[in-house]
Amino acid sequence: CEPFSTYPRTYDLLHVTNIESLVKDPASGERRCSLVDLMVEMDRILRPEGTVVVRDTPEVIEKVARISDAVRWKATIYNKEPESHAQEKILVATKTFWKQ
Repeated sequence: CEPFSTYPRTYDLLHVTNIESLVKDPASGERRCSLVDLMVEMDRILRPEGTVVVRDTPEVIEKVARISDAVRWKATIYNKEPESHAQEKILVATKTFWKQ
């Protein structure tokens, strides 16, 4: 959960599977940072009109969707394949271009 060194680049696409694993320490299972902190960092490195694809459990996707509204991403949630037995959803969000 430290800032990514991206200078001088930004990204058009970010793809994350199991986003909760990025905020938890793999050894201890304790939180290293909050999901909000992680998504603000993703927003920083994502180019305007860039896309984020997040694949996770329905509960986590709902949390990510609420935060994506706060950072002004347009998000759509899709159900996963029938083989996942409703254990996984996909969120596709686009960072909006802010105009004054």
